Amino acid sequence: MLFITFSLEDGSCEINFTPVGCYKEDGSDLAMQEIFHNEVSPELPNFDGNVLPDSSDDYIAAFPDFLCKCARKAAENEWGYFGVRELGELQIKQIRL
Repeated sequence: MLFITFSLEDGSCEINFTPVGCYKEDGSDLAMQEIFHNEVSPELPNFDGNVLPDSSDDYIAAFPDFLCKCARKAAENEWGYFGVRELGELQIKQIRL
């Protein structure tokens, strides 16, 4: 499983954040254990009612808004790190700033 952090460098999000890198995870030892926000599947924890589009063009267009939403949640909760897994799960690790 691939774990990736992202950045919006075009100023389209009011929250500033910096990419840390990409990580390949061992399924038994996840880097970030908690799904805090989910736009992938209603069956997963913390589903918000939105599903990111399946088509690549629509996904690419919708992803910046999802990423900014993740950055806002991280800032509101004073998390030091957040990441996106499975193309639409906000993952966090409880490292406070």
